[in-house]
Amino acid sequence: MTKRKGGVSRSVRGLIGVPAPYNQPRQRGLVQDVSVRGVTQIQQYTDRVDKRRKIVENEMSNETRQIVEAIQQDVGIPPPPAPDMMDDSPPQAPGDDSWVDIDDHMEPESLAQAVEAAVIDPKWSRRYLRDARTWRHRLSRVQQNWAPLIERLVSAYLRWRYPSANATQPNNVEGEACEGSIPFSITTVNLYSMESSVTINLRDDQVATVALVEAGYLGSSPVDPSIAISLKTLELYQLIRQRKPSFSYEAFAKVLCDLYQVPYRRQWRTALADAFDVFLMIRRNIDAQIQAKLGRTSAHWRVLNACPPCMYELEGEKPLKYRMFFAIDGNDSTKRVDMGSFRQQGDMRIFESTYFVPSAEVDEWTLSQVQGRGPEVPTSDGNWDDDEEQPDESSNHNDVHEGEVSDCTRNWKAAQTDTKKRAMGIFDETGWFASGCRHGLILWVADMIQSGEQ
Repeated sequence: MTKRKGGVSRSVRGLIGVPAPYNQPRQRGLVQDVSVRGVTQIQQYTDRVDKRRKIVENEMSNETRQIVEAIQQDVGIPPPPAPDMMDDSPPQAPGDDSWVDIDDHMEPESLAQAVEAAVIDPKWSRRYLRDARTWRHRLSRVQQNWAPLIERLVSAYLRWRYPSANATQPNNVEGEACEGSIPFSITTVNLYSMESSVTINLRDDQVATVALVEAGYLGSSPVDPSIAISLKTLELYQLIRQRKPSFSYEAFAKVLCDLYQVPYRRQWRTALADAFDVFLMIRRNIDAQIQAKLGRTSAHWRVLNACPPCMYELEGEKPLKYRMFFAIDGNDSTKRVDMGSFRQQGDMRIFESTYFVPSAEVDEWTLSQVQGRGPEVPTSDGNWDDDEEQPDESSNHNDVHEGEVSDCTRNWKAAQTDTKKRAMGIFDETGWFASGCRHGLILWVADMIQSGEQ
């Protein structure tokens, strides 16, 4: 503190984030210097003070040092630690010795000890915890947790969708809790009732996810869900996606937030995506059970009965010359970049459907295997149908020699520049190749994987 002609000059420093008295009026004749420091600035300031203290102590004589130690003892300040006990080593940078890898194979006790050491023990306070789990590990773990519950979820969904006339709802969300049941509340998203939370009665022999399905909701997690989407809302979203496949999870989540009159919540989008995947899994399982009960499990049953006008025959019906007309064509709008050269593929699930031809079966018809066969097209000397007009050998309007058309059809290929071919090489899937009958019903669909319309 130094006296000046106009008053006193004072410096004030707040170290722990104490609010500065900005609202208080400045006193006349006082100059205030207020600064608020964070944890990093406090550590840097402490290091500088310690460095200056060591320099001053080294310049002191023995008599002066003894006087300072006596004053510190009278005031109650503990003596500084011995030089050999002080850790003056700089903080370690994130390297091999300062990282603790956490993965799925780590024991729970080891994980708890590492977290406790990083949070509590000052020795490890500057260590970094790195999550070594990849997106593939997370998806695989989620699927492993959902798999044992699928059968029970299917049964619970059927009980909710088609309740018995004499039986009451197993989980009454409005009534009182039954004997031996435990009520629990959960945040919900329901487009029809606009409820923000609901109370479910959980029986002793149930898990939370099954109890939610019986009550008309589907949790976003197989273990301890925190938010649930109503099944009617998921059914509506499925109908929307069937008519508008580009209607994303985020768009529908924003619609729900607008109806609830709340700002957009990203966790709703995540919960909707996770719950919708499980909902489709339940519906596919139910469809498979129905097909099994109807005896429609033979190979290619759907294709053989896909179009009634094309494939249904009456008894004694005269065989048609062309039993069925269908077309095949490809589209390269749905491309997927090859992840092998950039990053590891995360989702390893395989979509099982009677529409998609398996990739292993498609690979049997690569271009190298069918190149020697040649296209199966009729030549000028081929077998023409009896009812079709025979070509007039005497007429030659375009002066085309015999055999030139045949050679052209055998050797023709779509023109494509080398630049475009190299550009298409970065894609793993270049599009779809679909086939359908004349009535617009799809028969098969194949992914064009690292190839075009070969």
